[in-house]
Amino acid sequence: MDSINISGSTILGYGITGVVSVLLPFVLAVIWKRTTDEKYFAAFVGAFGFFCAATVRILLRAMLLGKSSPLRQSPFAFYLTNALISGILEETARLLCFRYPLKNRTSRSVSVMHGIGHDGFESITVIGISSFQYVSYLSTAKSLGIEAFTKGLPKEEAQNVVEGIASLAGNGFFHSLFVTLGAVSGTALHIALSVLVFAALQQFDWKKLFLLAVGLHTLADILPYFEHIGLIPTEGVVILDIVFAAAVGWIAYKKYQELPYV
Repeated sequence: MDSINISGSTILGYGITGVVSVLLPFVLAVIWKRTTDEKYFAAFVGAFGFFCAATVRILLRAMLLGKSSPLRQSPFAFYLTNALISGILEETARLLCFRYPLKNRTSRSVSVMHGIGHDGFESITVIGISSFQYVSYLSTAKSLGIEAFTKGLPKEEAQNVVEGIASLAGNGFFHSLFVTLGAVSGTALHIALSVLVFAALQQFDWKKLFLLAVGLHTLADILPYFEHIGLIPTEGVVILDIVFAAAVGWIAYKKYQELPYV
């Protein structure tokens, strides 16, 4: 158990990921506020919209992807269903946010602020908090030894804990940097998707653009499948994420240029 090598650079890498994931949404919101004078209200609505979508998603995952689900027999079916759940729920949440609490906000800047809030909630609660937990786990294991986690546990549970710590320790500094880049590209993607859904509501035939947003979101969530089956390493998936986010961002930018200032 004591043979697990935990380097300070690995802990630092997780820390950087956590700091960036937590601070980035706030920094972007402040910059956007100062640049466009858009109110923070849209960001709060975006965060609440994601919270609602995530809550419903937990329930649907439990019903459709539970331990007894036949979808678990096929990794692709599992990831596809999971991605569809996220794509449909999150983009529907955006649509409802723009249609109701933000219905009187017609300036195109509201779409970006909403996207910052939507991604911010996910970035902080999923990536940021998890990264800081990893820092805590590894720091404790490094200073007190792995026994600090396994003392008093049954043999099988203790072995699972050791394997979990070993897995975290095995991800080096550069791995964490790639995860951080993935988090940044995720922020760009969510902002772009918010712009697309906002733009959809400005059109008479809004369903096509909305379904495009759902499809793009679903496709983005399928990309980790290729890492799961060992076809592409984490770094490769992050590169794909960045390229994909850039492509969606370009589409959203073209739509953004067509939207009204007020």
